[in-house]
Amino acid sequence: MATWKDGPRYAPLTRPIAFAEPAAAVSLAPAEAPTAVEEPPAEAPQEFAPQGTQIPLESVVPTPASVRDPNTPFSTATLLMGDEGTSTGVRIATQPYHVVSSLPVVTSTWAAPAPMQTPAPAVHSVRPSDCWAAAYPPFVITLAVAGIVGLVQSFLAVALLAASPFIFVPRVRFRVKQLRNVNIGILAVLFLGWIVTLVLDSSMYNLDLDLSAWVLVGCWALAVVDIFLQWLGLRNGETPNHT
Repeated sequence: MATWKDGPRYAPLTRPIAFAEPAAAVSLAPAEAPTAVEEPPAEAPQEFAPQGTQIPLESVVPTPASVRDPNTPFSTATLLMGDEGTSTGVRIATQPYHVVSSLPVVTSTWAAPAPMQTPAPAVHSVRPSDCWAAAYPPFVITLAVAGIVGLVQSFLAVALLAASPFIFVPRVRFRVKQLRNVNIGILAVLFLGWIVTLVLDSSMYNLDLDLSAWVLVGCWALAVVDIFLQWLGLRNGETPNHT
């Protein structure tokens, strides 16, 4: 809202309190009369009569479209603001900077990467408790106990190893196929050792390979491989039951 500070035109009729009266009378300019507004016609016009010279619509030429090839990258020009300096290497503050114009440079950074390039896999932090939960704890505990029992009764431990690919291995969270292959490989090594022991024991060498110790090693090795494969799956962010 305008006040008396905006000039005498906006001064109030009554002088504000605590302000001195002016030495001379203040003349106010007469207020301008409002511009008369033209009254609309009583009835709407029935036809339109153009005024002045009109250009035929047929003679209007459309604006040509851009002829730039969209597959061509934009050309860029750079301005380099540098310091020429003096012989001592110190620029004089009163001298302007030296601007060097370079030719248009076409960069190829806009292009997509080659199809052969693949992004690096993300590495996730893994806690020991996560590996233990993913390895199916009952399976790991059973293998640890079966290895000790195998020192006394190897048949029970071997039977557990033979049933593990169908009972325990499908219950782990990651890399089921790889763990199943390791389990079958351990069974194959124990079976081969049993054949060699049977042959040597029936020969003149009478050699015993002590399969009970190998059963212990096989059970505990399968438990360690199980935890290691779960660690790999968690670190690489694989989906559960990823083979």
